[in-house]
Amino acid sequence: MGWIQYQLENYPKSLEYLHKAYRLNKDTEIAGHLSEVLSASGQKDEANRIVLLHHLVEATLPFGYNPTLLDND
Repeated sequence: MGWIQYQLENYPKSLEYLHKAYRLNKDTEIAGHLSEVLSASGQKDEANRIVLLHHLVEATLPFGYNPTLLDND
């Protein structure tokens, strides 16, 4: 739903869905979509932060580990 909202240029709703999805599942594709929508909505610093943190977490975890367990929200 988040990506569909992005394609409809409804950035606030898209971000709502993508933030929720990313909190539930720290998936690379979700991180990429979230970053792209943040950037398109003018939040380039936050977009870069998401990408950087996602790559750092992925690089330090064993293969197959689900980083969702690290979420403190």
